[in-house]
Amino acid sequence: MKPFMQYVYSEIADVNDPQWSYSSMLRTYSTSWEQQAYVYLQIAWHTALSPLEVKYRKSIIDKLLRGCSDILSSRSLSCVSNTSSAIQWYCWWSERAIEMYESQAKQLTHSRGGRAPTHRQVCDARVQGKRCFTVEHQYPIAIPKQGLIDGWTFDELVDWMWEYGCGTIVTQEENSQLTQWTLNMEEAEQRYANIVRTPHPQHLSRV
Repeated sequence: MKPFMQYVYSEIADVNDPQWSYSSMLRTYSTSWEQQAYVYLQIAWHTALSPLEVKYRKSIIDKLLRGCSDILSSRSLSCVSNTSSAIQWYCWWSERAIEMYESQAKQLTHSRGGRAPTHRQVCDARVQGKRCFTVEHQYPIAIPKQGLIDGWTFDELVDWMWEYGCGTIVTQEENSQLTQWTLNMEEAEQRYANIVRTPHPQHLSRV
């Protein structure tokens, strides 16, 4: 087998295509978080074109798309790829999750003798040992992951992620009532029929 980059450049890519440059297209974006999200997608697209077996490509692409989604969902570089960080930094919450957040903040203030908790402490709140909140995507990341394997163009990937790639913080009860997985965009459209998304008060300056 040829070395990877030789394979890519000689058999698949037009070396003059700006999508293979990690600098030329970044000027399109004015913020560092947009630039970093864009590079995540470049690497995911390159991975889809690589000679790796499909199962390995899917594994890598999944992590890259979720990393990109963390940035798009938080509009910040502070969010890292774990549930606790996502709950702390994601901009969009369900209305019921925000109501629970406010309820937990009051309970924690009371239990702390009147001292208000930090945002992170409320986000980490648990009831009977289980997190109050979790991360959900109305449009599953499985959709663009499969799209890349099926031959999406780079522009199709970027457009999809910017339009549909943001996650939402929901309550555990809301999460249990959602259809858990679909590759169908029409079905995904209906997944949040009973969920109203709104910016979290802590993150209004970034929305």
